[in-house]
Amino acid sequence: MDALPQKLLVIFQNVNEWVKFAEAKNAVLLAFAGAAVTVTTTALVTAQAMPFFWQVALSVTTGWIGICAFLCAVSFIPKTNLEKILWLKQKPSEQQRLKKTDNFYFFGDLRKYRPEELLEAINYYYFNNEFTLPHGKECEDIAAQIVVAAQIANMKFTLFTYAIYSLLIALLCMPIFGLLNLAFFRK
Repeated sequence: MDALPQKLLVIFQNVNEWVKFAEAKNAVLLAFAGAAVTVTTTALVTAQAMPFFWQVALSVTTGWIGICAFLCAVSFIPKTNLEKILWLKQKPSEQQRLKKTDNFYFFGDLRKYRPEELLEAINYYYFNNEFTLPHGKECEDIAAQIVVAAQIANMKFTLFTYAIYSLLIALLCMPIFGLLNLAFFRK
């Protein structure tokens, strides 16, 4: 019965690598956004003769960069507290039903499972139902950790995605305000 715990540990290690990767991405983006907020805020405070229109443009840009930084920072809150703060539920939607094409090495598929379902699916697809129920406490604990880690990885990547969107909006603000300035306020 050592094959099932070994397979579960390999999957668990893989999911943990995804969590580490997501954390690294969020940390880098948080550092960038923090520096960008500092630069734009400094520009707003120290600019002597900046027209009001450009002050508004820079303020909006700073706001979107701030949202980016906030989303990255939220990704570092422990999962147990994150659900309470953001009122998030990890229940899969109707479109995310368990499928026979699910990849047990991908956190996005693993997060949909309950630990018992994951054990049954891995036993069925990888071991041809070689192992009978109950699978044992060790396997149940590892499966539970896999599911939780997959949910954490998914949450971190989702927050990173929204942070990137807000950063892209921030990067587009100045050119859009510049075009608006040319179109409506050009003398």
